[in-house]
Amino acid sequence: MATPTLIAGTNLSPGRHEIFDWYLTRFQTVEREILIESTHLGDPLHLEALLHAVQRGVQVLWLHDPSYIPIFAHEAKKYRDELAHDRPLTSRYSPVFRLCTELQRYSNFCYATVAAHAATPLPADAHLLASRTGRGNNVALSLHSKLSVFDSEHLIVGSANHIDISFHDDRHNGHTEAAFGISCRSTAQAVLDKVARFYLFPHQPLDDERVLEVLHDTRQPLVSRLIARARDNQTRWLAGQAIDGSIVAIDIAWWIHDSPIDGSMKMFANWQ
Repeated sequence: MATPTLIAGTNLSPGRHEIFDWYLTRFQTVEREILIESTHLGDPLHLEALLHAVQRGVQVLWLHDPSYIPIFAHEAKKYRDELAHDRPLTSRYSPVFRLCTELQRYSNFCYATVAAHAATPLPADAHLLASRTGRGNNVALSLHSKLSVFDSEHLIVGSANHIDISFHDDRHNGHTEAAFGISCRSTAQAVLDKVARFYLFPHQPLDDERVLEVLHDTRQPLVSRLIARARDNQTRWLAGQAIDGSIVAIDIAWWIHDSPIDGSMKMFANWQ
């Protein structure tokens, strides 16, 4: 068989810079609320802009997968060692760790993850689920989506994670990414409604009267209600109670500064 020959090449790398700029513009101009789903913790320049938005009073919910990621564990250990010994911060993700810790201090910002309550005890051979199961038979789920909604008006979905390898060119990076950024209130609101319904009422249809009443209640921004539910579910989880819905707040500062450096999930202290 003949070896294929590349006769023309297409450089797709500029796409990721456009995605970065789209996000940065939204972070700088958002007025009310943001919902983000991303496997990773964020890009420093985006997190700086996000911190300013939070300081302006914007409600922000960041859904993150707390699964063990070796590079973050390695860099978190390095970051802790440098802080403990008052050495210069050379960890690749030092700015990310610092900004994540700062963001969590604000009541209108919340890191969270998706989860479910297992109605019956897990079988003894369910090792993967067992590693994700905590108090109250609540189970942390995997999250791999990349979706953001700003002010129920702008949304973006695609392959790019909030991390340097998705946005920048240097010795660490080089991913090719693609995304659709859409500015349309009806579309963005419909997407946010469906996501919120899953987080708040995962087992009820979207046209259920109770669901519609909550989703269309204008007295409180939808993202702030999601934040409240996520924090309430963390309290339920720690008390050994079934969570209500499918969203749980995680303690990102504990993850960065105090969690065991091993292959375990990174939720919050005493989650198992």
